[in-house]
Amino acid sequence: MADLDGGSDRSIEIWAHNPSLAAEETTVSWGHRGTDGRNLGFNFGNNGVWGAVTHYGGAYDVGWGATTPSAAAWHHLVYTYSNVVTRVYIDGALANSRTLGAALNTYANEPINLGCQRNTSNGVRSFFYSGYLNTV
Repeated sequence: MADLDGGSDRSIEIWAHNPSLAAEETTVSWGHRGTDGRNLGFNFGNNGVWGAVTHYGGAYDVGWGATTPSAAAWHHLVYTYSNVVTRVYIDGALANSRTLGAALNTYANEPINLGCQRNTSNGVRSFFYSGYLNTV
């Protein structure tokens, strides 16, 4: 896990089908909410600010850009983080990118979660995903 904790480079790749879009539905996460830049939630949502990625805190969050993945269809969604730059892709095309003001610092030794985020360390799960996932 040391390669995924702190500010290390990382990527998430999934196939997802969401019957309807909400503002924030988490597909994969690690860390936990509560401190800016300490959480990572890869979302299939339609919020313009945090619908794609939440790192907890507006200065760290990322929307899908001009085109949100459509509801009721399978999509290949990818998240990458390297050298303070976050990128999100829809079906192989770059949808949005953001250079963060500081490096991520996700909490160490916490589980990777499928279909939810956590509010505290190993605590209550939230922001559930209501669609179908196929992790790669």
